[in-house]
Amino acid sequence: MKKENPNCVFVILFAGILCCLIVIFTGLFNDKPHIHSYGEWTVSVNATCTTDGVRERFCDCGDRQQSFIAAYGHEYVSVVEKPAGCTEGGYIAYEECKRCGYDTFNEIPPLGHDFGEWTTVKPASCTEQGEQSRVCLRDASHRETRVVEMLEHEASEWKLERAATCTTDGEEYTECKFCAVRLETRNVPAVGHTPTSWIVAKPATCTTDGEEYTECKFCAVRLETRALPAAGHDFGQWQQITAPSCSAFGEEMRVCSRDGAHREIRAIDKTEHVPSEWITERLPDCETDGARRVDCTVCSERLNYEKIPAWGHSFEKLYDEFTHYSECTVCNAVKDRGEHVWGDNACTVCPYDAGGIKGLEWLLGSDGGYYVFCGMGSVKADTFEIPAVHNGKAVTAVGALGGFEGSILIIPQTITRIEKGALYGCKNLCSLTIPFIGADRENPSHLGYLFGADSAADNGRWITPSLTTVVISEGTHLPEGAFKNCTFIERIILPDSVQALGEESFYGCVSLTSVALPEGLKIIGSAAFWNCSALESVFIPAGVCEIGTFAFFGVAEGIEVSFAEKTDWFLYEGDKKISEIPENYLSGVGLKVYNKYTWKRITDGA
Repeated sequence: MKKENPNCVFVILFAGILCCLIVIFTGLFNDKPHIHSYGEWTVSVNATCTTDGVRERFCDCGDRQQSFIAAYGHEYVSVVEKPAGCTEGGYIAYEECKRCGYDTFNEIPPLGHDFGEWTTVKPASCTEQGEQSRVCLRDASHRETRVVEMLEHEASEWKLERAATCTTDGEEYTECKFCAVRLETRNVPAVGHTPTSWIVAKPATCTTDGEEYTECKFCAVRLETRALPAAGHDFGQWQQITAPSCSAFGEEMRVCSRDGAHREIRAIDKTEHVPSEWITERLPDCETDGARRVDCTVCSERLNYEKIPAWGHSFEKLYDEFTHYSECTVCNAVKDRGEHVWGDNACTVCPYDAGGIKGLEWLLGSDGGYYVFCGMGSVKADTFEIPAVHNGKAVTAVGALGGFEGSILIIPQTITRIEKGALYGCKNLCSLTIPFIGADRENPSHLGYLFGADSAADNGRWITPSLTTVVISEGTHLPEGAFKNCTFIERIILPDSVQALGEESFYGCVSLTSVALPEGLKIIGSAAFWNCSALESVFIPAGVCEIGTFAFFGVAEGIEVSFAEKTDWFLYEGDKKISEIPENYLSGVGLKVYNKYTWKRITDGA
């Protein structure tokens, strides 16, 4: 720290003594007590970073008051470091007071150079000095250079200036490897002729002499010539050129290896016949003989021939769905084919049994080509499906079934006609599957027709009360009044092929709880579900485009009605369009509110 100023201390002491004297003298000469009234404070000694200051104020009587001003303390600012270099010093980071200049400065002396290895800047040669340099690792701008003395010439290997020949000298020289200055020259002596191996000028043949010679390898001068004696023939192995056979000689040849044009040919003796295995010319069958032979495998000449006896038939009694017959197990020849002689769906002549239920009652059709099912006979069954075939003929009609005491009856799709009242007396019937409603597909009527009812209005009085489920397996149109007043039926299943529900189709079916409308349905006729009070829900498929008047009149208040398509529905009165139906009315509520109108879905803006 810096030392305090002694003059400041002296001034402070003098001012204090003077104030005391003034107070004493004022009290001695004043009879009245004096009340001091001081003015503003003024700074008499300024405070510094390390010493306190002084302030004072005065009364009118001259009395003075003093107080100290606390030292400020240093206010530092940071000074960043400066690294030392090779030739200049630096300092570490320090702090300095802004008011009094006090600092914590600490100097770093210069570091000096730190040179690396010498590197070649310019290599020395035989004719010029070279140069090397090195750089300070601390500062790349500091470098030193030095001279590299010139090199001495270094002789190369001897190089050929002119090659020596067989008859003339050549020349070779050396030069400096670095500057290419020629240093020395000398002669290369002539090499003389060098003979080659013997070269064939004309090859010898089997019958004539040839010729060969040598020459200089370098100048190609011919040096010596001599004859090659004829070699004679050198035949190879005999080779077959024509194979011998049972009827002709063969031929073989050998060729001279020195000249392919020189060859010899001789005959090869005939061979013996080589018999084949027996060859079948014609297989026997049950009625005719066959034949077989032996041929020579070389010349194909026939060496032997004989017959193969006929086998004779081996008949087996067989039958199929329509006939019985005898068939040969060898050639499949058939004899004695005849139609089955039927007796209760089984042949009385052969073992064929057409299966099915025995003991039923049948009537052969008028043309003898079909059967009519007439009754259960001695058969008892709770679930019964009328057979589609009997005695090999189609069953196409149903007469009377009054003897059926079971609960489930299935009339197959092969049936084309059902007699009126065919189901009269089936008092235990619970489930009925039929291909159509009425007498046949061409004359649809009502369900009660099968039980003997004359009209749809009488359905409820004729249909057995136990019947709760009806399945229709075919058809595109449900007839008008098909299930009218069928008060006991709870569930009706329609085929996917149905496109239209006739008027009053389910009129008065008060027990009906479930009916699934097929995807292909397009029209729901007027009063189709009139008074179906037990119906719990109805889903209107996307294909439906018309709902007739009063179609759902009298259904339950809480019935759930949902539409697959909820747009473009309109009310019609006859052919007159009344208005569009709001989407929120596409429900059971809407069908009751607007029941006197026809509903149509129009998508083309008509």
